[in-house]
Amino acid sequence: MGHRMTTRIIAVRPLVAGASALMMIALLGTAPCYAQGAVKLSELINNGGLIIHGDKQFDRFSYSFTGEMPAPELVNVVPIMDLDENLGIQFQGSFTDLFSSQGGSDALIRYRVTVLDPARRITDAHLFGNPELLGDTGSISVTETFAFDVTGEYQMSIFEDETAGSRNAASTVFEPRSILQVTKDISAIAGPTGTVTLSFIDQTFSQIDIPIPEASGVSLMLIGLGCLAGMRFVRRHRRGQV
Repeated sequence: MGHRMTTRIIAVRPLVAGASALMMIALLGTAPCYAQGAVKLSELINNGGLIIHGDKQFDRFSYSFTGEMPAPELVNVVPIMDLDENLGIQFQGSFTDLFSSQGGSDALIRYRVTVLDPARRITDAHLFGNPELLGDTGSISVTETFAFDVTGEYQMSIFEDETAGSRNAASTVFEPRSILQVTKDISAIAGPTGTVTLSFIDQTFSQIDIPIPEASGVSLMLIGLGCLAGMRFVRRHRRGQV
């Protein structure tokens, strides 16, 4: 299966540009990279693949499922942009549960998102999907958590439930971060008179620019530190001669 790659040049300041370029070369040389179009979740998992979308990299995908949830080869992962021009990825698949005595169905998706531009940090995460109850009884939900969030303060969820009602969008704001570890738990249980389903989950991220020291400023700082070290050495040497 062939994939075309597009390249977007990100303007960064001289001292950080070289490090970013080396990191990109190293990553592209060790893992399949997908820059546009849909790719199977199974391909990302089995090949250790990654998606580069603008200044964001999505990698370290894993997936487990039970019941009627789709196998990873039946789940597409697609780079997207929302109405506010936030970048992210979409998971497409037939996430569903049919009523049975065995109970519900569940799917767990994990991945990492990294900001490749050192002058930017993620501050917001947005979740959108189409959970739906077909009939009178049942529930389906997507609950998202982040590895840094040990208290659940930034947890998000979308759902449709026979008693709790429905919500198809959620968002959260946190301290600026360059890396996020994301877990999505898709839980579904159909009642005797209903079927629950979900066909897509959109995940996008907002970000801010952060100040990066200019090349000249960093150079002057290093020169200054070198001068201080030299002065301390001279003073110690003179004291030793006295």
